[in-house]
Amino acid sequence: MLLMSVVVEQGLALINGTQLITSLGAEAVERALGVARQADIIAALTVEALRGTTKAFHSGKTFNAASLKPFLTRVT
Repeated sequence: MLLMSVVVEQGLALINGTQLITSLGAEAVERALGVARQADIIAALTVEALRGTTKAFHSGKTFNAASLKPFLTRVT
């Protein structure tokens, strides 16, 4: 294992920008969750508009079925 001695300026350079990058990553995750929720709502509205059956979504075998289930109210 290689050990390094770090001086003050190098230590500051190692942590400089960490908070900014972390906050940008958190914002990206939050936006992605919002987009995924909107996609679930759009998919449920599409099933309703096309008068599709909701039986396939109530199996609970897939992640998509579990995320669409709250938006699909009727069972045909």
